[in-house]
Amino acid sequence: MNKNSNNVAKKYLSSGLAKYKNKDYKGAIDDYDKAIELNSVFTEAYYRRGQAKNNILDFKGVIDDYSKALDLDPTGSFADVNEDIYY
Repeated sequence: MNKNSNNVAKKYLSSGLAKYKNKDYKGAIDDYDKAIELNSVFTEAYYRRGQAKNNILDFKGVIDDYSKALDLDPTGSFADVNEDIYY
């Protein structure tokens, strides 16, 4: 991944966060998808997409995204996700 792709991925993440705050969860998911396409190891994008999927009741998607975030960064700031509530 080049620096430009990473910058564009961060812009999609920011756009997704804005949409999430406005309760446009599907729009946020679309932006997080684009961020992940550009940077497949973007832990925060997986985590944030999981949050958005939780709001549209896509619980399998929540588990998948939180699990991926934890796989990528098991000791990072996203490792305290309460995914056990979905099992």
